[in-house]
Amino acid sequence: MDTLSNGIKGSLVSEKEELSLFDPKLFAEEEELITEEHCFGHCRVTISRRGSEWQHTQLTALVLWPAAEVLCHHLVNLSEQFRGMRVVELGTGVGLCGIVLRASSKASLVVLTDGDGESVALAQSNILRNNFTPESCRCCRLGWDAADPVVELATELSAPAAEPFNVVIASDCMYSSSSLQPFFSCAAKLLHGSPDPLLIQAFRVRSFTTAEQIQLCAHSAGFEEAGHVLQGKPDDPSAVHLVSYRLARAEVA
Repeated sequence: MDTLSNGIKGSLVSEKEELSLFDPKLFAEEEELITEEHCFGHCRVTISRRGSEWQHTQLTALVLWPAAEVLCHHLVNLSEQFRGMRVVELGTGVGLCGIVLRASSKASLVVLTDGDGESVALAQSNILRNNFTPESCRCCRLGWDAADPVVELATELSAPAAEPFNVVIASDCMYSSSSLQPFFSCAAKLLHGSPDPLLIQAFRVRSFTTAEQIQLCAHSAGFEEAGHVLQGKPDDPSAVHLVSYRLARAEVA
């Protein structure tokens, strides 16, 4: 067991959450962004986001969720281990986790990705707000169903060659059963060919997924759980799971 996983195990719990239908009244007036400073140990970043009233709409990616903060604290604690690494974030939302990793470490490249155009625009503005250059931190649109996400990102970044990533990070991406297989499949493709591939994610188990589904989809994509930390009590539906995986084998297309 390595230091990235800490060797701590926790049991998965389920959570009953219902997502309400999109409320068009939220667009009656132009919504103002909330801009605030976030501190994680020695790391300070400034992030703009939508308010909590957006949590139960179709634009949930524009707000911050507790799992993102749990992941940020973990990334800052491991910052030295990302030195020289190529890191990609899936489902970045407003970009907090990827920006914190870039701000706290000497990773060679951090690429934030999301399938939603509004999220990409907001995350990119947050990157610029924290004064990162495009050579060190960028945000690109990427769907988890991409046939070859490494090539797709290389094209987006105008990179001379398509190179695998060393680390994939994500927070609160386990929100529906239909999203699990595409998520883990995309992560495996991004990491394939890296000498020591690692996936780190934080999430809450929701009513639309089960612990068994998450574990099965991770395993079927070639991942083996390396560490599991439960932030909260086992019977608390708001508990956040911090899980690291090693890619044991390449996914069979």
